[in-house]
Amino acid sequence: MGLSLVGLLRILLFLALLSGIAVLIMGSNHSAERAPQPVHIRVLAIEYPPFTSVGTDGDGLSFRLLNQLLKPYNWYAGAEYLPPARAPLAVNKSSGWLASFFPARADSEHAQVITLAPAAIRMGLFRQRQQTPFRWSSLDELKGKTLATIRSGSAGAFITPFIDAGMQPVFVNNLDQGILMLAEGRVDYVLSVEDTGWYYARLHKLDVNRLQFSDTIISTFPHVVYVNREHPQGPQLIRLLQEAVR
Repeated sequence: MGLSLVGLLRILLFLALLSGIAVLIMGSNHSAERAPQPVHIRVLAIEYPPFTSVGTDGDGLSFRLLNQLLKPYNWYAGAEYLPPARAPLAVNKSSGWLASFFPARADSEHAQVITLAPAAIRMGLFRQRQQTPFRWSSLDELKGKTLATIRSGSAGAFITPFIDAGMQPVFVNNLDQGILMLAEGRVDYVLSVEDTGWYYARLHKLDVNRLQFSDTIISTFPHVVYVNREHPQGPQLIRLLQEAVR
């Protein structure tokens, strides 16, 4: 007995339905294959709030900025905190690390600097507030004064001119100590990024009106990260970040 017209239409409809399901399944499989797997990386840092800090949201401003740039590529950066004295030993080696917010030497052959944002970060001095403007035309004006600074290689380029001018360095493990020493009158100045000094002052509930940041700026610099070209993931991370910041 031959198929009726209605039966034939039912069979064709069923076959079309099966074909559509197969296309959907294949498309889903292809999409799953194309979806990039998340990549989690570690970035070296020292405790330097509000930019890099365990106690701040998302490990600080610098980590939040980096993760914002990496998120479209399904890459995620986590922090690996080092003591200030160990950080330069780590980043100035050509192996064992991928990225770092702690600076490598300027003459490093394996570390590439990537600018994440051009915002100016200001480095200067803090002192107890005085009625006069806080500026100097010659470092000789600060001769004989004490200057608190962290004990790390990165501070060397900034502090050397002050030492040469006759200032006495007081090395601290972190700027937290330096700001407290300044508030107690145990040092004359603290070498610090402006945001960091104010952060610690507020953290310890100090009267910020008793502190003064210098009108003379020692240096300004953008948000940067250092990437190790010799790490297996280094070249790819450099390409992603260069594309992200265009």
